[in-house]
Parts: sequence; structure tokens; C-alpha cells
Amino acid sequence: TTLLVTALKQKLSLTTGKQQQIKLLTLAPQSWTIAKTIDEFGFGKRLVRRARELRKEHGILPEVTHRKTFEH
Repeated sequence: TTLLVTALKQKLSLTTGKQQQIKLLTLAPQSWTIAKTIDEFGFGKRLVRRARELRKEHGILPEVTHRKTFEH
């Protein structure tokens, strides 16, 4: 897991688009709390929560579109 998390941190540090960042954050370990994910990756609570929501609904690495697409 450590190697995967390290690689994910590197990839996220090179990624500038919010949609791509959210997509990659769906790969964060499910056992981590929101606070742990924020601390490890340095993203805000809103982005981390969005990634968790998408992972729950669509699995890992979903196609991320504007928020309106996923609202019920």
C-alpha cells in the first residue's frame, strides 16, 4: 500500500485539473478518514468528500463531469 500511496501522491502533485484530481483521489485507501486523506494528499475537505461520494456511487477512477451531473 505504501508504494501505491507514494505513487498516487506523485501523480496528484503533477495533476492540475480538479476533475482529474477528484478521479485520482478515488484511489485513496477506503480505511482512511477524511482528515487522514486531507493530511496525506493536501487537498481540501470538499474535494476529498466529492471523491469519496463518486467512489461510493461509481467505483474507482470514474469519469468525472461537472457536479450537476451527479446531483439527484
